[in-house]
Parts: sequence; C-alpha cells; structure tokens
Amino acid sequence: MRILFKTFLLLVVVCFVGLCTLWMFRTRVVAYYISRSLNNAPVSLTEFTYRDSAFFLENLSIKETSSRSDVLFRARGIALDVSIRELTRTPLVIESIEISDISLYIESYRNGSTNWDRLLSSPAKAETGKPYLIQELVLKNLYVEMRRPDGRLQRFPVIESLVLYNISNETGFPIHEVEKAIFRLVLRKIFEDFGINLMKNILPDPSILPFLQN
Repeated sequence: MRILFKTFLLLVVVCFVGLCTLWMFRTRVVAYYISRSLNNAPVSLTEFTYRDSAFFLENLSIKETSSRSDVLFRARGIALDVSIRELTRTPLVIESIEISDISLYIESYRNGSTNWDRLLSSPAKAETGKPYLIQELVLKNLYVEMRRPDGRLQRFPVIESLVLYNISNETGFPIHEVEKAIFRLVLRKIFEDFGINLMKNILPDPSILPFLQN
C-alpha cells in the first residue's frame, strides 16, 4: 500500500510539474500549433492568456519567406470567447472570436497564384477531427495591402468591421485547420468587396458559405 501511495504521489508531482512547465511556455506552444496549421509558416506571438472564461492572444504575426513583405498578417489582439470546459465538449462551440487592428498583405503573381496559396493549401486527404462551430467572427480595423504582378502596391480603404457567422467544419476544414478556414473566408469576403479576381483555386465553393455577412 505504501508503494502504491508513493507511486500515485509521484505521478501527481510529475503531472503538476508538467502542467506548470507547459503554462510557462504556453505562448511558444500556441505559436507552434498555429504555425503547423498554416503549413509551418513562421509565426510569432507575444502573449497568450486565459481570463474571464476567454483566451487572449497579443501581437500575432504570420510570415512567408518568399514574399516581398516580411509579414503577411498581423493582429494586435485576438479574443476567443470560449471556456476551458467548452473545449472538452463535442461539438466544440466558440461563441465569438474578435480580431482587432489587423494588417493583411497579399502578393499576386502573373500565373494567378498568391503568397497565401502555400499557407492555405490542404492535403488531398485530411482528417475529419472534432466538429466545431464558431458562432461569430468579428474583425475590427482591417487594413489590406496588395502588390500586383507588375510591382505596384495597392492600398485599400480600412474595413472598420467585418462579421462572419456560423463557421464550422462544413467548410471542409477539420478542427486542426480551423485557422485556414478563417483565413480563406476572410480573404474571399475581402476579394468580393473590393472586386479582386484572385485565389479561385483555393477558395471554398460559395455554395457552402451561407454565413458571409456584410
């Protein structure tokens, strides 16, 4: 009995130390998983916290080494309104995600491709994973730049607010690629609003996107 108790106590201590270590390096861990979801694109993040039943990310940057610009995407703040308890449920329901103060850089090439193609491409046979639903995605103060194939840099008017509703695994992206689902839908909406004819080869079929809202 004494040996069993010591073994149990050791397991508790090991788990506690492991959780403490994971929490200490939580920001790096989150940046790593975002990078993996975007086909190993370089990702940086200054802070990741949990408070008031929500997760908060600060100063998220995503890069693509082949682009002329160092940063493809930058957001000063991201808030995910979901509790830790909700993360264990099936389906996973996130009430809202709010992304603020965003810079988005698009580079188009003469063959019709863009600097986002590699980041948002998916394997031919993707895992289905856990079903999920993002009830509301809110983007505030979205600034978009696009470099044309001839080198011209075009700056679009700032989008003060962009809202998408009910994003789920029905987009064709499993839970471990939810970032791709979000980026593809945001890019599609931006292209529609500004009349940009790009990325048709990697954007979802409009028939499965009933949640785009003006």
